[in-house]
Amino acid sequence: MRYATRIDAEILRAEIKHPHWPSDIVHEVATVNEEAGEALQAALECYYENGSIEDVEKELIHTAATAIRALAFLSRSPSRVDRGH
Repeated sequence: MRYATRIDAEILRAEIKHPHWPSDIVHEVATVNEEAGEALQAALECYYENGSIEDVEKELIHTAATAIRALAFLSRSPSRVDRGH
């Protein structure tokens, strides 16, 4: 399966599992960063602890899907920056 297809499927899965998205840009990007941290953890385990490349791939797909989801929210409201005050 192509990566784009897998990322699209992950976006749909994530939207069902997590229908509520952060309402501000900082938390949107933090969500992407959290996924990237999980990808890094999988890479560290792959490199140092005999983890699997499949886990790295899975986490990178999650990261890509989350980044695309964040971009989609930005494009819906490009001027939206809720500073919470």
